Amino acid sequence: MLNLVILLVIFAAGLFFTPAYSVLLGGLAIVINGRKTIRFFKLDVLILYYIVIVSIFYLQLINVNASKEILTYVIGPFLFYFLGKSTPKLRFLEKKIVVLLLFLLTAFSFYLFFKDYSGSFSLSLSDNYYYNSRNKLLIKSELDYSFMNETNLSLLVLTCVFLAIFVLKKRLFKIGYLTILISMLLILSSRSAVVTLVGILVFYFWKFKSTNFKFSSIIFWCVVLFVFAVNVNVLEIPYVNTFFKRFLTLSFESNNSLYGFDTRLAHYLTAMEHSNSLFDIKGYKFLLYRYEFSSHNEFLGHTSSVGILPALFFFYLLISLVVTAFNSLKETKRALMYKVLSAMVISYIMIGVTENVYIANVMWMYLFMFFIGLSILKYNDVK
Repeated sequence: MLNLVILLVIFAAGLFFTPAYSVLLGGLAIVINGRKTIRFFKLDVLILYYIVIVSIFYLQLINVNASKEILTYVIGPFLFYFLGKSTPKLRFLEKKIVVLLLFLLTAFSFYLFFKDYSGSFSLSLSDNYYYNSRNKLLIKSELDYSFMNETNLSLLVLTCVFLAIFVLKKRLFKIGYLTILISMLLILSSRSAVVTLVGILVFYFWKFKSTNFKFSSIIFWCVVLFVFAVNVNVLEIPYVNTFFKRFLTLSFESNNSLYGFDTRLAHYLTAMEHSNSLFDIKGYKFLLYRYEFSSHNEFLGHTSSVGILPALFFFYLLISLVVTAFNSLKETKRALMYKVLSAMVISYIMIGVTENVYIANVMWMYLFMFFIGLSILKYNDVK
């Protein structure tokens, strides 16, 4: 059986080392633990066809580490879907799995976030790279250490926030835990991540709370927000003001007519120029290699990498898997996994508008696909 320790090692290897290690370890786990229990559907056969066809054309690319990219971007996401459904007994451990992955993601987020300019661990927020980076207090090109992009890290922190909301029960611990994570999210100042969190909370509130609770909560929070708005200037709150400055002004650059989106629009246009072929496998890191930036859009990231038809086929597979997973969760009445999968779908859609999640946060994609596979499991799948 695929136990929790093995699962922890599989994800930790990809987070702290390289995603390729996660794929290799995950594949080994499927071979050893899941080859007799995994059940294939018609959709799974289409997935295998997709992997084989894209991989064959991928191998013809030159000046690209094709084998590693196939393993990471073509095989990896779907392998984690199969890993999620490869051991039906995981169905009864889903809360422990979510808690385990929450703490792993939190540890990794802390490991990345609490660093000074040199990349050394530091709890001093005044020397924190991300705070100073967002406030334009340093020149990134002069640094020797490479940091994860603020927006990419914010997706990991965002995921920790909503997983903590769903599974942590002890009130004081939960409040402290969320206070730290949300403060990190505000310091990272990703507007898309914060807006996504609001969207997730609104969905969670209306979907899972009673009418009386909704009514009393609305009144309570309206009063709190009114008092807060009248008496507190958020721009004067240390560290937390990073987000509000960026959100309220939309840009630190006063001469930026498009409020920080002109550069991103240029990335979109460049990606569109390379998305004019029905079938053209150029590689998922094509834009990074040629222009040193990504498409900053999930759909354009796929079309510019593999062509329109493979991209559409990929999203057909992904949407079909998500729909199947939600149908299974409704049938088996698994509230926790319904909340987790809903939050991940909302995150993928909203963050995907401004980021190419597939290459920027490939380990997040593995987690997303793993939860899809786990959600598809039904009672009658357990032997």
